[in-house]
Amino acid sequence: MSSLTSPLESLHPLVLYTKQNCSACTRAKQTLMWSTTTDPPTNLPNGLTQITGTSPLFPNISILVIDLKIDERGRDKVEFERLALVSGRRTVPVVFLGGEWIGGGDDIKRMGSDGTLLTKLLLSSIIDNDFVNDYIKQNKSVRIPPLLTPTISTSKTPIISQIIYNEVIKEIKGLIESESDLIANASNISSAIYNAIISSRGVQGCNWVGFYFTRRVENDGEGRVLVLGPFMGKPACRRIRFSEGVCGAAARTKEVQLVKDVHDFPGHIACDSASNSEVVIPLLSKENEVLGVFDLDCPVLNGYSEEDAEFLETVGRMLVEGSDWGILDREVEASEGGH
Repeated sequence: MSSLTSPLESLHPLVLYTKQNCSACTRAKQTLMWSTTTDPPTNLPNGLTQITGTSPLFPNISILVIDLKIDERGRDKVEFERLALVSGRRTVPVVFLGGEWIGGGDDIKRMGSDGTLLTKLLLSSIIDNDFVNDYIKQNKSVRIPPLLTPTISTSKTPIISQIIYNEVIKEIKGLIESESDLIANASNISSAIYNAIISSRGVQGCNWVGFYFTRRVENDGEGRVLVLGPFMGKPACRRIRFSEGVCGAAARTKEVQLVKDVHDFPGHIACDSASNSEVVIPLLSKENEVLGVFDLDCPVLNGYSEEDAEFLETVGRMLVEGSDWGILDREVEASEGGH
């Protein structure tokens, strides 16, 4: 949080500073579908007046609106000057998301129409993929940003091909070329891929990106297990047997698993109920031993293409060839806690 940011802005997910008779302020409220509650306005210690509202777009999120009294008597002038320093603008509305300034009226209108606002809410953990999917199912008649509308992908265009593969490969190369630590490299690759997809296609592009590594295991019939490594997304299954799920199939067969609908995949493990399609890349050593898998989940059906899989295979080889895998030599104990 900036030193110029008020604690009030960090306590509420969404805060709008507005003024009376302001058309841009009205548009910002309309974008958020904001409506006041029946509670009376609250007088704040600094003399400002706040009105808490809700929105059918975000029914569980409190939206705080503060009307500044900017008039000839100069009331709220100090607060207005602070907002001008934060935003670099001497206008309202001023909008904060999770304690950070994100723009004004035109910015919010654009974010509402292109899906950026919901994406920012998702990345700020104010909402999650479950919320997005549930909202889409339950509120089909209410207009929502187009990036979040599809629950089933009908386009033949690959999700990741919308970003330029060469640029992502160049970024990953720069991140790992002077580093051999496996955990560091896998962490940066997970982040680079996840953020590239989200930036390109929004929250429908992916909801989980990460790695599972092969570990020898004591007192277990299979003798080896996939153990969770670095990832981006919700908490995931800690261990997966070679005989289980899409990740297990990729490790067992040493072949890419491109699954259009995970619900039709025999033995699918639902670590995240929001996932509808998946691609898993086996990570193979020069001796053709399975070092682990590279896993991506998508909240829409048919989310990944053959072109995406080929790109991800390249990324997987970069991790294999550029990292020291000796850290995984130690055996792990058998788990009694399932996944």
